[in-house]
Amino acid sequence: MLDDETKKLYEELQKLLEEQNNPENMKSILEKLSFKEENLEKELERTLELFKKMKFELKLEENIQSTSNLEQKQQKAAQNSEEKSVPQESKINEQEEVNEEFEELKEDIKEMQEMNQQLEHPSPMEDVTPEIKSIENQQKEATQQLNQEKNKNAGKTQQSASDDLKKLAGKLQNMQSQMMQANLQMNIGQLRDILDNLIKLSFQQESIMDKFREVNQSDPRFIELSQAQLKIKEDATVLQDSLVSLSRQDFRIQSIVTRKVDEMNRYFDESVDAMKERKKGDALSKQQFAMATVNDLALMLDDVLSQMMDAMGMGGGQPQNARVPSMSELQQQLSNKIEQLKKSGKSGRQLSEELAKMAAEQEMIRQMLSDLEEEIGGQGSGDKLKDLKEKMEQNELDLVNKQLTDQLIQRQKDILTRLLEAENAQRERELDEEREGERAKEIKRSIPFAFEEYFQAKEKEIELLKTIPPKLNPYYKKEVNQYFKSLE
Repeated sequence: MLDDETKKLYEELQKLLEEQNNPENMKSILEKLSFKEENLEKELERTLELFKKMKFELKLEENIQSTSNLEQKQQKAAQNSEEKSVPQESKINEQEEVNEEFEELKEDIKEMQEMNQQLEHPSPMEDVTPEIKSIENQQKEATQQLNQEKNKNAGKTQQSASDDLKKLAGKLQNMQSQMMQANLQMNIGQLRDILDNLIKLSFQQESIMDKFREVNQSDPRFIELSQAQLKIKEDATVLQDSLVSLSRQDFRIQSIVTRKVDEMNRYFDESVDAMKERKKGDALSKQQFAMATVNDLALMLDDVLSQMMDAMGMGGGQPQNARVPSMSELQQQLSNKIEQLKKSGKSGRQLSEELAKMAAEQEMIRQMLSDLEEEIGGQGSGDKLKDLKEKMEQNELDLVNKQLTDQLIQRQKDILTRLLEAENAQRERELDEEREGERAKEIKRSIPFAFEEYFQAKEKEIELLKTIPPKLNPYYKKEVNQYFKSLE
């Protein structure tokens, strides 16, 4: 099915083909149709990749549930093996049924691993082969013991197999949790970089537009600005590739975003082409459209980033009058959480989720520190802040790897102390800058020579108009006099 815009383009193209008198319009319509086809192809690829990712995640969830159900069946079989009231044949049949279901589970896990490898960016998966082999051997042994009517030994072996199935289910759950948190954290980092580069791109485009308005076609700077515009176009292409890749990993980046980035690049291409042909007006128009598209795209991606951070547990609105906590306060809160988690005795999926959230919080604080480093760059604190960021990175690694050690706690305390010192130094620097403030100096404003000539010429034209009495009725004479007064 074609959308209304595409149908309209095809109708216009058919009309132009029949008339055969406007090749420029025909070329423009063909370019637009080609652009829409490229968008459709990219959207299909994106949808296919998201569908494959969703199938993999669904398969993982099904395998976790199947493993948990099978663990309960194996547990029940172990209990029945020691029940004298249960016929021996029923015990053997029950265990064989569990064995068959486990064979199906093995095939499902293998299929899940293959589905993961078919993804554009496969997720790291833990090796579950040892657990599978152990369960398989124990089930075979239990079946043999039941056939030999060694029911007590069979019950113990079945119980051991049930324990291993529980471990396997826990391992798959941890894997699922770690994948979700790691992917989301990685996507947040990539989206932040894309958003920062988009904002820089917008400022660069605005700067070139301001300079471009001041030059004419014969000015040597025209070529320099054309080269700068070409560089922006190349940067925008790199951003597009990054965003398209990210859109295949996260459903929150909707198709309208990818269409918008294609539209942005089309405007950049058209602005470069107009510059090559020395069409200044067309180039400025396309630059303006490109910058507006960049700004729209940045707003869309900022909303997506907020959604991702809410999903990670880093979002949540706050009252307008609420004070934003400092880095040291955030670090103190994180330290308290780590110490509480270490004492809580949590394990499994719950522990993995908590650690992933804490690693994300530490990454956010480190990003704030990087922003501070850029702000005070060149003022003698570079090495200290670099060392502080390295400690934070080490903490992130420890949290992701579930290493709640005393070294981690001590490193947290060192980071907190250093952050407090950095914030105090920053406050003292700001106070010093305030003390060094100077009294404002009166600067005499002068009109540029070119503007002065223009104003003089305009005054002469007004005087000339005043000397020629127009044949107007009293109402219009009054309006003209008011107009001259407003000009003066």
